[in-house]
Amino acid sequence: KQLNESSEKNITYRIRASLAVAYEFVKGLKLSSSLSMDFSEGKRNSFTPSYLDAANNLSVSTGSISSGTLFSNENLLVYNKSIRDNHNMEILLGLSYLREAKDQFSASGKGSPSDKIHYVLDGFPTTYEKYGSIQALQAYRSNFEEKIMLSYFGRLAYNYKKKYLFEYTLRRDGSSVFGEDVRWATFPSVAVGWAFSEEQFMDKLWWLSYGKIRASWGTSGQEFNQPYLAHGTYVLGDLFLGGVGMDPATIFNKSLTWEESDQYDFGLDVDLFDYRLKFKLDYYYKYSKSVLWNAPLPGSVYYFNSAWQNALEVSNEGLEL
Repeated sequence: KQLNESSEKNITYRIRASLAVAYEFVKGLKLSSSLSMDFSEGKRNSFTPSYLDAANNLSVSTGSISSGTLFSNENLLVYNKSIRDNHNMEILLGLSYLREAKDQFSASGKGSPSDKIHYVLDGFPTTYEKYGSIQALQAYRSNFEEKIMLSYFGRLAYNYKKKYLFEYTLRRDGSSVFGEDVRWATFPSVAVGWAFSEEQFMDKLWWLSYGKIRASWGTSGQEFNQPYLAHGTYVLGDLFLGGVGMDPATIFNKSLTWEESDQYDFGLDVDLFDYRLKFKLDYYYKYSKSVLWNAPLPGSVYYFNSAWQNALEVSNEGLEL
């Protein structure tokens, strides 16, 4: 029965919303814009009565609120042009914005005057003395994290009779997680394809519904999850002149930047017997450089034996069917 007098309340809710608009200025030229938001919040309150604390006979009340916000905006300008259904072209220009934020608050209080009062009110005792030692009865914690990415990108796509295909893409991305001088990077990519099944000399192959050979090369970037790793954070240190000191959490390195990858792909797509049987064959090679690594140091630097660096290189190669 006494255990049942402990209480806990949890409330979680999530709101998702999106809005998209588009306008066609002239035939083939269209501007579109989209906004989306994903907001979630969780609240927790718990209470443990004093008689369950054998050591100090103090009740414990805790509460916390955590929330997360994801906001994105994408704007696209697209132009499509077809000449006699032979020459087909698409030009795309885009701008996107992405913001992620997290808030966390938590607090606790001990020593409620009554086990019937489950929340910490004004006037509650703030300190507790035991064996000549004074301890705090109330505590508070808070935290905030934010990441922002801004991207400019463009794409040019062309095909002749949907038989010979070409596509070129160029991106320019900037992320707040990197140092001010290295947060921007450019990533190009190119792809070509040949739909050989559309050639006249392939018409005699009645069992072939569609066939395409394709090849591509592209670069991409990966940001790391820690929003302030390149900017430096502090933690509580030792007492200094009667106050709490501050120590760096890691060795600061504002040159930390994108983990970049080069990837090559060669593929074959085949559909057989009126598209009843399909298969794809892919060969890929991916080389990643500037991969983040907590590299060991030859000695201790400010009491640290390692430091984050863009130090690793990784290659992957594979065949997929």
